[in-house]
Parts: sequence; C-alpha cells; structure tokens
Amino acid sequence: MICPFCETENRDEREKCYHCDSDLSMLRLVVNKAKQHYNLGLEHAERQRYEQAIAEMQNTIELNHDFAPAHVVLGTIYAKLERYDEARRQWEKALSLDSDCNKAYQYLRKLEAVRESLPTVRRLWLMVWSMTIVIVLLGVFLAMTLRASPDAGRLRKAFEAYSQQNLAVAQEQFAALKDSPSWIISETAAQWLEIIQQQIETDMKIINHFIADGDWKAAQNEIARLKQKNLPGRDHERLRGVSETVREFALKVWADELADVNAGRRSRADLRDLAHRIVELYPTDPRADEARRLLSEIEAAPAIPGEAGYDEIVAAYKADKNVEKALGALEQFLKRHPDHVDARELMASILSTRIEVVARACQDAIAQGRMAEAGQLMGELRALAGRDPSGKGAKSVADIGATYARALRESEATRLKKADLKAYAADENFFTLPEDVTGADRRYLEALAEEARQRIAWQAAEWMSKLDYRYQLLTITPEQALDTIRLAPLVLSHYPGRWVYPKTYFYQGAAHLRLDEYEKAEAAFARLLQQYPSSTYASLVPDVRQRAAIANKQRAQR
Repeated sequence: MICPFCETENRDEREKCYHCDSDLSMLRLVVNKAKQHYNLGLEHAERQRYEQAIAEMQNTIELNHDFAPAHVVLGTIYAKLERYDEARRQWEKALSLDSDCNKAYQYLRKLEAVRESLPTVRRLWLMVWSMTIVIVLLGVFLAMTLRASPDAGRLRKAFEAYSQQNLAVAQEQFAALKDSPSWIISETAAQWLEIIQQQIETDMKIINHFIADGDWKAAQNEIARLKQKNLPGRDHERLRGVSETVREFALKVWADELADVNAGRRSRADLRDLAHRIVELYPTDPRADEARRLLSEIEAAPAIPGEAGYDEIVAAYKADKNVEKALGALEQFLKRHPDHVDARELMASILSTRIEVVARACQDAIAQGRMAEAGQLMGELRALAGRDPSGKGAKSVADIGATYARALRESEATRLKKADLKAYAADENFFTLPEDVTGADRRYLEALAEEARQRIAWQAAEWMSKLDYRYQLLTITPEQALDTIRLAPLVLSHYPGRWVYPKTYFYQGAAHLRLDEYEKAEAAFARLLQQYPSSTYASLVPDVRQRAAIANKQRAQR
C-alpha cells in the first residue's frame, strides 16, 4: 500500500510508513477490506454470478481507487456481458493507474477484434448448442434419476443469506455444514465462517478508529450500516455495547468541554460545532438540551461597542466569550489608552488562547485531510499572528505551515491524479491551484494539472464523438451545447492527435448554432474550412448551416 503522506510503497501489513513514520493502521484496514471485496468478486465471477461480482468489484474500487487489478477484472466481467464500452473504460482506467498492466493493454488491443468477430462467434455457439442438445436431454434424464445432495442445497442457501447481508442466518447455516460428510462442503463452510468473522472484526476496528479520532458521526453511520447486516447474536450484543460506548464517550467530551466554558477556560463560540453534533446525534438526551441552550446564547450574544470602556469589554467577554469582538474592542481601547496594562494583558491572554485553539484545530484538520478547513484555519492563524506581539502566533504559523504545505501538496496531487471529465465539468475553477502552494510544489502540481488536462481532453473528445450524429442534426440539448463549447478548447489545445481537430471544430460550430450564436459558429466553421478543407466534417458544414436556417425560419413563423 502507498503512504498518502509521502507516497512511499509499504507492505500491506505495515502499521507505520517506512519513510515518514505516519500511522497507516486505518489505511491497512481499508486496504484489507478492499481485498476481501475483491476476493468475493473473484468468487462470484468464477461462479458466473456477474452482477454480484460487479457489485463487489465496485466496492473494492470505492475503498481503494488505485487498485488496478479490480478495474481489470471489472472490465473482463463487462466484456463477458458484452458491455464493451464499460469494459474499455475500466481497462483504460487500469492503465492510467498502472502503465505496466499488461493484461489491460492486451484486452484493449483485442477489444476491436472481439467486436468484429462477435457475429461469427455467435453462429459457432449456436452450432455447438444445436449439436449438444441431445446430450443435454440425456443429462436431464439422468439427473431426474438422482437425488440432489441436501448439504449442497443448504450450502447454496447459506451463500444466498450472505449475499443478502443476513450474516446471522449465513453463519448459522455454514456452522451446521462444518460436519457435512462431504469434505468439500465442510471445508467451504469452515472457510466462510472465518471470512464472516474477519469481516465483522474489520468493521469493528474501523468503528474503534473513528471513536479514537473523535468522529462520532462516522462511527454512528458505520454502526447503522452494520445493524442492517443482521449480525449473529454475540456480535449483535458487541455492536450494541460499542454503540453505547460511542454515546457515552461523546457525552463525556461534551461535559468536559462545557465545564471548561463555565470555568472561563474556553469560549462558548468554540463549542458551536460540538453542540451541533450533540444535537444531531443524540436529540433526545438531556445533554442535547444543554447544547441547544448554548447555541441559543451564542446567537443572542450582545455586540461589543467599538468605543466601550475596559470594564464593559471585560463584562461582555465574560458573558459571551466572543474572541473576535473582544479583540476588536481591545484594539480600539488601546489606541486611546496605549499604556493600559490590564487591557494589554487581557488581549495577550485572549490571543494566546485563541492561537492555541486554532493551531490545534488546524493540525486536526490537516491530519484528517480536511484541507479546505485547514486553509481557512491557517488564514485565521496568520491573522492572529499579525496581532500578537509575543511572537507565539508567528511560531505556530512556522511550525504548522510546513506540515500544511506538504499535506496541501499531496491533497492537490491526489485530486489532479484522479481528475476526470465529470470532476472537471462540475467545477469551473478545477485547475486553479491554491495560492498557498508555491515554488517547486507549485511547479510539480502544474505538471500534474497538465497531465490531467490531456487526460480530460481525451475523455471529452470521446464524449463528443458519441454525439456525432446529434451535432450533424442539431439535436443536441442546450446543456450539451454549453458543455461542448467549454470542452472544445481543451480538446484542441491538449488532445495528443490532430486527427480529432476537424470534428472538434465542427462540434464547436454546431453547438454555437444550437444556441443561436451565429457569429461564433461561423468563426469555428471558418477555422475548420481553412485548416482542414478536405476533411469529411468540412463537407458537412453546408448541411448543418441549412438545418440551422430552416429551424430559425420555423421559429420565426411560430
């Protein structure tokens, strides 16, 4: 597995990274769970249960996006189902993740030959089935004379229960088959009992990891998911105990934080997020009433006047612990009374506490990969450092800044490496890099962005090609026209083959015609006719112009 912090390759059983010593225990659990889904998918595929196999492979990919073998197997299953476009996309994805993936490369090379030979193959299969029909009828006759093994039927029912996520019934049925006279059935049942227990243990570890991180909402979501699996009795009780542990832990943290607020060690505003989570997760608990009251007090907190006296500032700060308002009032007060010792000490104390809180929150956000939140906290930390004469804020910025820059670089690198047409279409500023990324890191990300542009240009060209006849008939939707206008320049600037340029100019012009943007359409057609006058798409321009004129005339008559 690859360390998400430094991209070093590690063995799957490693708890910490060889290079940067980062904790990989959670990643190891996720990778192992992905492998369980992968092995189940292989089992389903071998038994020709293709829909179940597809579901397991998709679960594998969802847990481990960079696991190329899952894409290869998924593509193979799609090919067996004659879903060749989906198969090709999976094999191409595998190659993008692992350029040395020979299987994916070979399958892609054979795909067109398979498509061309498919009618012939179907005729051959028809001949084979016709020749074996007599044998099948004889087999049916023999099968009627034999009794099916009862244990084989029970094993099939156990597998059905497992596929329906009814683990209690599946475990009970597999356990009953461990003493089957059939060695194959008894061994299969024993192995599946072990798989079920390992799956439950892995899920329990994931919940415990969420608890350790203080992410109670994620822990509760995982618990709810496990409850749907109808766990066996003993494990069901364990899950109930874990759920109660999560609840008690969350409420204890709330009680401790609230005590700090009441003692004046924390601001009520600092508990806003925690209060919202308590209300959301435990709405009927008495503690949720405390959280609701605190949120109401925060909303109704009085404003601190800009010209308030020192005693008024202190009273207001003690009442609502609103740090920003208190700092602003103190700064205004110190402009008028620069030698006021108590005001300076209070401001230093508020700044010190706030810097510590923001720094800790920023470190937590970085550790959990919430980079947008971390960026906002870094901005707040820099602002606080600029107001702090003690230098504590500047030291925090220096200490956390390097970690933030490294994590931001890796986060952006991961985003760009996984970039696809869907992500680009959803974000107008997809290729805009954060301002905090500078120097060599920025050059590295710009290189990744360039690779992503080429990859998305290829996907965009493929998407437009599928609408070829609709462009010719001007039957694309306005939304498709807008997408085409946005994607065409990317294809023209970053697609590796110039053979796609003539039709891209044609698609661009047709899209403008669909939106009644005639001057822009003519500009695109002019580039097509000037640069590629003998292309097929150049010969289509008069027809599409005529269709646009007829459609415009019909609209005018209506």
